[in-house]
Amino acid sequence: MKNVKEYIEQALNILPKPHKSLGQNFLFDESSLTFLSQIDNVPTLEIGGGLGNLSFFLKAKTNNLTVIELDKVLAKFLNEQFLDDEEVKIVNEDILKFDLSSFNQIVGSLPYYITSDIIAKLLTESRASRINIMIQVDAYERIFAKFPSQDFNPLAVLLSFLISKKEVKKVNRRYFIPQPRVDSIIINMELDYSKLSDVNVKEFYLFVKKCFMNPRKTILNNLSFLNSFSKSDLEKILNSLDINPLLRPAAIESNEYLLLYKALIN
Repeated sequence: MKNVKEYIEQALNILPKPHKSLGQNFLFDESSLTFLSQIDNVPTLEIGGGLGNLSFFLKAKTNNLTVIELDKVLAKFLNEQFLDDEEVKIVNEDILKFDLSSFNQIVGSLPYYITSDIIAKLLTESRASRINIMIQVDAYERIFAKFPSQDFNPLAVLLSFLISKKEVKKVNRRYFIPQPRVDSIIINMELDYSKLSDVNVKEFYLFVKKCFMNPRKTILNNLSFLNSFSKSDLEKILNSLDINPLLRPAAIESNEYLLLYKALIN
């Protein structure tokens, strides 16, 4: 592949203007693309192929690459770039409706407006052992919040169980065409589902999400969605697990949510 920046500039000269609403900001920094493409030679999914600037790096690492791209124009462009390459499959679909079950690794640059939704889907509907993603810095600080923190959230709860190893790399906004308003960060994660092997991961996440429905209310009040339990029963169960019923959702640890889920749902 030629110089990545030149490749992007030439492609954009013949294609329609990038859609801001779809997060079409194309990374040309080769060190960041190399970091993002740290993968093994196993079935791999790339989210948001765009112009193929990352796809070429991934293709060098695996002989089984599927690239999903929502934009029809870009999907057609990608098909032209990889027309004679049987090891690369281009799919014009919505990642939120796509079956993830056959992929050991998932890589991609996630659009800001659905970052949380995509990460939740990756964690609950796949069993990928590696997920490498690039997101905006402010989204990273929110989604990967540590306990104790007022920003602690359902995805942070789930990630605390699943991540066995994590590496990060900050990417300055100047390395994108067009240039976004904020910097990004790459998160390379190795995942281990053993801590949640005895629960349905998706159901557990949805349970925790409901517990955070009203983050300013107490956990006791948030659990009111469980119609089969009276408020007094819920209070007794919380006390039996040494969880203060008056705590807000962000003040409860991940392991306590797992205990609560097993007591009430599992």
